[in-house]
Amino acid sequence: MGYKRGIVMPKVSVNIPCFNAEKFIRKTINSVISQTFTDFEVIIINDGSQDQTEQIINTFSDPRIKYYRQSNYGLAYTRNKAVSLSSGELIAFLDQDDTWLPQKLEKQVKLFESNSLLGLVYSNCYLIYEDGRKVLGTKFFKFQRGSVFKQMLSNYFIVVSTAVVRKDIIDELGGFPNYSIVEEFALFLRLTQRYLIDFVNEPLVEYLYHETNTSKNLDLNLKEVEEIYSYWSKIGNDEIKHICRTSLGKQHYGLARRALFHLRNKRQAQYFLKGSFKYEKKIIYFAFMLFCFFPIWFSQLLRKFLLSTLYK
Repeated sequence: MGYKRGIVMPKVSVNIPCFNAEKFIRKTINSVISQTFTDFEVIIINDGSQDQTEQIINTFSDPRIKYYRQSNYGLAYTRNKAVSLSSGELIAFLDQDDTWLPQKLEKQVKLFESNSLLGLVYSNCYLIYEDGRKVLGTKFFKFQRGSVFKQMLSNYFIVVSTAVVRKDIIDELGGFPNYSIVEEFALFLRLTQRYLIDFVNEPLVEYLYHETNTSKNLDLNLKEVEEIYSYWSKIGNDEIKHICRTSLGKQHYGLARRALFHLRNKRQAQYFLKGSFKYEKKIIYFAFMLFCFFPIWFSQLLRKFLLSTLYK
């Protein structure tokens, strides 16, 4: 808890941007007000929802909740607005459909208090799928601590709802860049170039993986990540240029998977996969090419079998 001109300031400001979140927002807010660490405020910004989001938020009477409504300006603008309205020393991000486990803030604040050099602290998480599967984030991400800019550039490994960041650093970096899909990746890259980060090696967040949070505008996603890697490639040394090149191959491959398995679009999947080969020729890219020639139903069945075998 801090003080400013006689006003008591919370240690943490929890930022929740939301848009048409009626299915999730009650559970999300409850997971915050159930935290064992209680010195926080909750900044909720409704980005022009047209469902019952506002009515649900208004059922909460906790004085720590500060609710704002605006026209639909998009995620980057809304995140920056929430940061500007925050009075806490630390900013904790929480997306509208994710939930926190009770000790999330307590464990992360302790890490900040033990090391004044940290700029960001994140954690492991559970990925919750619509079919009921619950998978640890470590199945997909290799978590890193310390000076991790190159690792972040190579493989983005932070789920934004696990992240807590010092507010003064966000202000110093100018907030979230104006991207529609990869705004937190762009910001966290700049942060890790200058500051150390750490993580809690246990799942403190439940990330709900569903169709609506898998961007359907894959072309825009690719355009934004290409802009990010182009920037770092231009100002980086030969090692950074190489990382950017191989990472773009991975990005194309990831978009190919999403096009095939989530959008069921084989033509788009093949298009993105061809992009992967421009940057790097990996065995996994060749193996995935087979999925693009199978009937969609068979590709889905084979993927489901492989996932159940790998993550059971």
